[in-house]
Amino acid sequence: MEMNDRNEDRISSLLQEKWAEGFGLHVQGIVFAAGAFLPCEGKKARSGSGLVTAITFLGESSVSSVLAENNGAWVHLTECDSIIPEGLNLRLSCGEGQMGNEGYVAVCAKNTNRLIWFAFFECSNPFSGLRFEEGVLIAENSYEQEWGFPLNAPQDFWIRPIA
Repeated sequence: MEMNDRNEDRISSLLQEKWAEGFGLHVQGIVFAAGAFLPCEGKKARSGSGLVTAITFLGESSVSSVLAENNGAWVHLTECDSIIPEGLNLRLSCGEGQMGNEGYVAVCAKNTNRLIWFAFFECSNPFSGLRFEEGVLIAENSYEQEWGFPLNAPQDFWIRPIA
C-alpha cells in the first residue's frame, strides 16, 4: 500500500506542476487531482438546425495508466474565462486546448490555484464563458451549448442548447 501511496503522491504532484505551467492532460474525460481519471468518448451530430453532443464514459482509469501509455500526453491550455464564486474558496476556469475542437473546464483552489479537477473534451470546441449557479459550473461553447458540471460530481454533467 505504501508504494501505491507514493505513486499517487508523485502523480498528484506532477498534475499540479503541469497545471501551474499551463498544461492539462491531453485525454478526453475528467481528471481528478489525486490521480483518478474518468475517460469518455464524445460524438457530435446535427439535429435540425442545431448540434447534439453525446458523451459516454468508458469506466474508470488513472493518470498513471495514461502516462504509462504516453508520457507526453500533455496539452497547452489557453484560458478564456474564469470566475471566483462568492463565498467559495474556488476559482473556476474554462478555455481551449491547442486544436480548434478542444475545450476544458477546471476547478482550483482560489488562493493557491491548486487543481481539484479538470475536464477536457475533443468534441466540445473551446469554452468561452462561465457562470456559477446552485453548485454547478456552467460553461458556454461556440456550438451555442451550455455544459453544466456539478462541482462535487463533475461526471454527472449535462449538455443543452443555449436558450
